[in-house]
Amino acid sequence: MFFSIPLKNTDHVDFVKSLKKYYDQFSCIQQKFPLSDMCNVRINFVWRDSFDKGGVFARQRKSLAVPGFERACVLYNLAAFMTQLAANTTNIENDESIKNTASLFQQASGIFTYLHENIGMLIGEPTTTDMSGEMLGFLASLCLAQAQECVFLKAINGQMKDGVLAKLSMSAHELYAEVQKLAQSKTISSLLKDDVAWSHDFKLKTEHYKACSYYFQARELGKASDIKYGEQIANYKVAEECLKKLKSQNMIPKNLSVKVTQECSTAEKDNNLIYHDPVPARDRLTPVAAFQVAKAQAPDFSKALSKHFKDECEHIVPMGVQKAIEYYTAQRKDMTCREISKLRSSIQLMNGVLASLNLPAAIEETGGKKVPQSLLEKAEMIRGKGGVDAVASLIRELPDLLQRNKEIIDETERMLNNESEADSEMRNKFKEKWTRKPSSQLTQQLVADKDKMRTVLANASSADSVVKTKFETHLPYLQILSKNPAEIEAAIPQGSANVDANSPAVIQLRELMKEVAAIRQDAESIESEMESMNSSSELHIMFQIMCDVPSLEKHISKSHLLVVGAGGIGCELIKTLVLSGFKNIDLLDLDTIELSNLNRQFLFQKQHVGRSKCEVAKEAALAFAPSDCKITARHSNIQSPEYDVKFFSKFCLVLNALDNRAARNHVNRMCLAADIPLVESGTAGYLGQVSVIKRNTFECYECQPTSSREKTYAGCTIRNTPSEPIHCIVWAKHLYVQLFGAPDADQEVSPDSNDPALQENSIVNGEGDTVNPPPMSTRAWAESIEYVPNALLQKLFVNDIKYLLSMENLWKQRTPPNPLDPDCYENLTSLNSSEEGYSDNIDRDLVHWLRLFKTSVSQLAVLQKKSSDGILEWDKDNDLAIDFTASAANIRAHIFRIPLKSRFEVKSMAGNIIPAIATTNAIIAGLIVMEVFKILQGDLENCQKTYLTKEPNHRGKILVPCRLYPPKKECVVCSPQPEVNVKLNTTTATVGLLVEKVLQRGLSMVAPDIELQDGKGTIIWSSEPLETEENYTLPLSHFGISDGARLIVDDFLQVYHIVVIISHCNRVGGDNREDEREFEFCGDVNTVVDQKQQLPQTSSSDSSRKRPLEDDSYANAKKPRSNSPPVVVDDDDDLIAL
Repeated sequence: MFFSIPLKNTDHVDFVKSLKKYYDQFSCIQQKFPLSDMCNVRINFVWRDSFDKGGVFARQRKSLAVPGFERACVLYNLAAFMTQLAANTTNIENDESIKNTASLFQQASGIFTYLHENIGMLIGEPTTTDMSGEMLGFLASLCLAQAQECVFLKAINGQMKDGVLAKLSMSAHELYAEVQKLAQSKTISSLLKDDVAWSHDFKLKTEHYKACSYYFQARELGKASDIKYGEQIANYKVAEECLKKLKSQNMIPKNLSVKVTQECSTAEKDNNLIYHDPVPARDRLTPVAAFQVAKAQAPDFSKALSKHFKDECEHIVPMGVQKAIEYYTAQRKDMTCREISKLRSSIQLMNGVLASLNLPAAIEETGGKKVPQSLLEKAEMIRGKGGVDAVASLIRELPDLLQRNKEIIDETERMLNNESEADSEMRNKFKEKWTRKPSSQLTQQLVADKDKMRTVLANASSADSVVKTKFETHLPYLQILSKNPAEIEAAIPQGSANVDANSPAVIQLRELMKEVAAIRQDAESIESEMESMNSSSELHIMFQIMCDVPSLEKHISKSHLLVVGAGGIGCELIKTLVLSGFKNIDLLDLDTIELSNLNRQFLFQKQHVGRSKCEVAKEAALAFAPSDCKITARHSNIQSPEYDVKFFSKFCLVLNALDNRAARNHVNRMCLAADIPLVESGTAGYLGQVSVIKRNTFECYECQPTSSREKTYAGCTIRNTPSEPIHCIVWAKHLYVQLFGAPDADQEVSPDSNDPALQENSIVNGEGDTVNPPPMSTRAWAESIEYVPNALLQKLFVNDIKYLLSMENLWKQRTPPNPLDPDCYENLTSLNSSEEGYSDNIDRDLVHWLRLFKTSVSQLAVLQKKSSDGILEWDKDNDLAIDFTASAANIRAHIFRIPLKSRFEVKSMAGNIIPAIATTNAIIAGLIVMEVFKILQGDLENCQKTYLTKEPNHRGKILVPCRLYPPKKECVVCSPQPEVNVKLNTTTATVGLLVEKVLQRGLSMVAPDIELQDGKGTIIWSSEPLETEENYTLPLSHFGISDGARLIVDDFLQVYHIVVIISHCNRVGGDNREDEREFEFCGDVNTVVDQKQQLPQTSSSDSSRKRPLEDDSYANAKKPRSNSPPVVVDDDDDLIAL
């Protein structure tokens, strides 16, 4: 016999279908109507507890005006009815019936589990015993145990092996034991003891299945090849003990008891007569392993529960859209009023100026004998309005009207107070049973409107007094203007002036007055148009939404999106997607949160620093997302092999919010291979762009050339002849790496004796002696002197500078540096962090930087000793690293007579930081979602590339849309047969250079395989580990690769194939050493690498970044189309290369 949850009897056969349909329809209605206790539409949803009767005749009744409460109640009823169907319709002799019963119990368990985990989000604090976490957890466990019991019964009918039956029954025992434990809690036991539906004791099930487990385990042991008779008997004994407990309560299953007793007796006789195997104690028995087949199966709440569900309200505009229209209307009305007010103020100002000049009257009657025409027109207007008597009548009515309005407001206030008092009285009388929303909240808007109107009346009263005073002052003149023209002419004295009506001044004034009349007419026309604007535009918008929203909503709810990047754009994008109704989103990012992210990535807070960006973004977004929203966070690299074409094919759209080109190229190729639309985006300060990429339809990311913004500097300039502050800052960063980080030969800081400005590699001093460079590396020397600050100052800023001065050719056309005087630093003390200005952006003198250098060196040396590997990474958010960089850079700048920079400026330049604009990210995120809407509706024709510019264009727009171009035939990625020509020296260029620098860095491949097209299929490199590693250091010529050789390159992860044509060249680049390169791409190739970075040159980018920016340095790139705005490559996230 199975347990079922009490539920009101129903004869409806399709009750489950009805409940599912009602749930689906209610979920749709909830999105379109403000069914909330906090909104105007208030509906009390009633629930009667299944277990808490609350009285003699009726069960406990609860009422709550929360739509989530109704959804929870429906799901509870659905699960409860499933248990009744399972308990009342099961035939344990029929396998199909048992299978259906198990399915119903698993579904019920899944629903109860969902409610248990989400009840707080649905209704807040549970107000009913059925919805308490304790009861829901108990019901979920009970249904799961009964589902496992069904699995066991089906196995019995199927005559499965005894070993399997033992494991299945042990799982049922454990699950029922958990149910029994939960049922013994004070809350659950008090609810179950009086209910006839729960008269069975859970102990029966627990002990019964324990007995079954050991019984079948004993039978399994008896069938083994090496029978352990003693252990078999011990298992029978355990089963007998369990059955004895049931016998004492008259609950023993007779058939099982007889079988256990007979088989145990037989085994004991055989063992006593023949085998004499010792019977182990119970605690020495091997426990029976449990095998749980039943699982809680919650429905997918992101989809409709019922099959073939049709929303009966699909053409009703959601409440969010209605509110947006209302907000738009209110904003438009407010803007219209402001503009009309400005217009009227300008006209009044103009009229005032004209009146002070007596225009146009002064030029209408220059003889001074007739009344000016404009004055007659004004008099006619006054008479048309009823004259001075009509105005006087209106003024006399003002006090009565004011008093009437005050009485209305007083009456309103009295009614509000009465309502509030009545609410308080009922609340005090009925206590918690009075569940209505407090009066203060219900009437909050009315009270505010009442107070506002009282203020308006007070202002109107003051205005009435001003009008009355002015009327009394000007009453004599108004009385004259109320007369007929003859009386007016008689009342106004004639003027004495006699002005020539044809004088140039009068003619010019008349022309100007015509312009004034035209301005007045235009102003009246504009004001009339503004005031006459009706709701036709809103109705049109509403009609369009009614037609489009249902289909778009359907696409949105079913779409599965991949968002790559959770930085500046990514945070805004995930927020916008969730609020737009997207319910299934995968978010991938490999970064962790840094302190500098917090000023523009608003999903992150200070306590999140160091955590995964995608994990925190998921948590933050789910806090305000609908309950059925699912966000999967993937803290990983998008270029990992696990994210192959099959992975990308799961999504209907991919949205890029990345900040480095290699990853962008990879995602671009994966989307082309999977034929998935990609929305690409980027920001840089005030600039931004959004574009759509679709295979065979629009350009891919690599069709458009992107120029690098990264500034590189020759190594000899950094080490020998700095001329700008950035040179000193880069040198200081390299010094930090040499002293405290992982030394890099390309970031050496000692003077460079191979400077092209020198005629020979040897350096001769003034006396003709050869000067040799320092014999020891910077790191080794610093360790040998234990990082003594004065010794470092002596070497870096005295000895090395003198060594540079010995390179006489360097200073023929340059100002030579001036070494530090040891007296200026030897006796200086370290800078105390408590001193004023320790870390600010105030300009400082040399003494300050010397003291700060000593302080930072000493503290960094201590940290380096404490680190496990002796390596400190340079980080722009590390105050010590910035202190060291700022002090070293400014000391060197002082020596080379370069202007000093503040600590703040040094940090900005060293970290390549440009101001990140959060608003830019938000705008770009909105534009991305707009393109997503078009793609989901199949409206690819209207997709466009949109640029966000800093300054308005000639049309006054900062959002500049451009059409999307078709794919370029010569693109090395999306063309049918991509080829690329690479110029290099085949005798010196190795396979490693070809793989890492040409293919992986230059062409953004991940795992390339290289085959020489020589008719033999020679494998040059394989992406499989250990297959061709011995080829890594071999030159290309070793394989017969020479000028004109063709290499077939495949990247199976990206599903990318390209032919690389080799052009042999003894020297690549220019004739100067600074221009020499290891390789270069030839022809019409957009993604080409600037090989200056491969030589002893340096970049201002941060070498310690988690995702280095050196792959952003490209040369020979085509210039973008002249009619397009500049292309923005990278997101604002953290850095932008100088």
